Amino acid sequence: MKVLVIGGTGALGGHAALHLAAQGHDVTNTGRSAAHSGTPLTELGFLKGDYVAGDFTVDKLEGFDWMVFAAGNDPRHVPKGEDFGAWLKKANHEALPAVFAAAREAGVKRAVQLGSFYPQAAPELIAGNVYIQSRLAACQLARNEAYHDFDVVSVNAPFMVGAVPGLPSAIFEPYVAWAKGQIPIPFFAPTGGTNFMSFRSLSEAIEGALLRGEPGKAYLVGDENLTFREYFQLFFDAVGSNVILEERDEELPLLPDVAIPQGRGNTISYEPDAGETALLGYRRGDVAVLSLKSLRNTVDWRGPKMTLNPQVEALLGFFAQMPPVDYETITPEALREANRPMQMGPPPAVAEVRDLTLDLPGRAIAARLYKPEGGGENAPLVLFYHGGGWVIGSIETHDASARALAVASGAAVLSVDYRLAPETPFPGPLDDCHDALLWAVDHAADLGIDKDRLAVAGDSAGGNLAAAVAIRARDAGGPKLAHQLLIYPVTDTNFENGSYTENAEGYFLTTRMMQWFWMHYVGDHGDPHPHAAVLRHDNLAGLPPATVLVAQYDPLRDEGLDYAEALKKVGVPVETELAPGMIHGFFSMFEAVPDAMPYIERAGARLNAAFGA
Repeated sequence: MKVLVIGGTGALGGHAALHLAAQGHDVTNTGRSAAHSGTPLTELGFLKGDYVAGDFTVDKLEGFDWMVFAAGNDPRHVPKGEDFGAWLKKANHEALPAVFAAAREAGVKRAVQLGSFYPQAAPELIAGNVYIQSRLAACQLARNEAYHDFDVVSVNAPFMVGAVPGLPSAIFEPYVAWAKGQIPIPFFAPTGGTNFMSFRSLSEAIEGALLRGEPGKAYLVGDENLTFREYFQLFFDAVGSNVILEERDEELPLLPDVAIPQGRGNTISYEPDAGETALLGYRRGDVAVLSLKSLRNTVDWRGPKMTLNPQVEALLGFFAQMPPVDYETITPEALREANRPMQMGPPPAVAEVRDLTLDLPGRAIAARLYKPEGGGENAPLVLFYHGGGWVIGSIETHDASARALAVASGAAVLSVDYRLAPETPFPGPLDDCHDALLWAVDHAADLGIDKDRLAVAGDSAGGNLAAAVAIRARDAGGPKLAHQLLIYPVTDTNFENGSYTENAEGYFLTTRMMQWFWMHYVGDHGDPHPHAAVLRHDNLAGLPPATVLVAQYDPLRDEGLDYAEALKKVGVPVETELAPGMIHGFFSMFEAVPDAMPYIERAGARLNAAFGA
């Protein structure tokens, strides 16, 4: 049979396509982009298209005997900036039935819609969950398009486990990296559980539905009922780990509560109908027997054939599981809550940590002082300004970064909890950071630091603030700074430069995020003040020596490099370092990305050398 698999470049559709091809069918895949070059999917036919955009018209579907609809429609597939509920309506209530109607008119004889198990296995969840409501609608609306000689069957599957050879997996790669000890998340699993099924079993069920499925029927398929502890233990066993996971009533970052519709601590378990299982002809007991072995042996855990650091690749897979953020509607308060600190391991040890209140003119802000082992009573001081787009972040989110910098530099570090925009827009955060420098000089004796050995440092928006503080200190005639450490700093509002274009999405920080941050910091970012967009400052001469660190896969890469060049042109000594394979934020992600540590150590060494220690 000639079979069209819509969504066949993805994991489930791709596995089904390969299975059908192995049974002798003539298979063509569809997708918004071609199949990944490292997979056997490239050997199948390909038809480019996006079903949500209405690309699969009658003329495109003519000539096919069967159709499998396996296109993704869960939170991971919501386009940036789209409202989740509105997108689900567009995708599942409108575009999906339109595809099945077109298939009927095109003469397709049989079609299988791949759906979700929730409406049948846990119908009590329907009323309170828009996602499950949408999956139920998709299942019903697809089957409603059946007519005379056009048969439609739904196959509704549970949690899936498996791999397509060579196809990167945003879900399973982080699991395996965690099991290998490459992501420092505590070894535990959340309470509760659900039904699991292997890719191979599902592909067999899809084939059986095409061959023998009862027209108009919705089949609830599945295999093994496992607790989440039993499920995650399979990954540790697959990589040869001796770790035995414990069970906790606690959110696991790799399986956030939002991904458990029944709620953490609850279980969805069921036994598929024996007669339906026999009719569809899919094997049981396959999750532990084959799929985890398949994951370990066939998936390229480094991800796509590109130069992203493997640890970063795994971390991006973890991030991909998080609900998408709509920067058209989200509030600063909501984004702060979503970015609350998450401990990923024991923080670097220092000799002293002291929480302080800085009494500044007309206001008071918090700060935290870190002193490393062996720093002495007259240590040099680094003023550290955290990142977060001037809107989010705190001394808590960057606690580990400040500690690591203190250890690497041998200097005391004063992390400044400056006020955030939009409640305090520009120049308020900069005023706080500059006045904190003056406060530190005035209180040097109390802090036990050397007021003649000072530096500023910051990451992202904090790097922007550090650069601006250096400009202000120069213009004010002091305090004299020995160094400025600028870690992937924000320096301009040109959202059309090379790195903004190349890295607009998919690498943690996005172009839309930066536009949102700038809007809240300065309002109209078309012509920002040169103390905000420091690359536009007309006088950069006489500034302290700088280290500028940028990441390859970062929208801010080019403006950081441009600022380094602008400093060099006016005679400022600059050391520039490009971190290949890294993304924005890697410096503060060293607990999950150990390969970031050499960059921290080199940055610390440059500070140490600047202090003459």
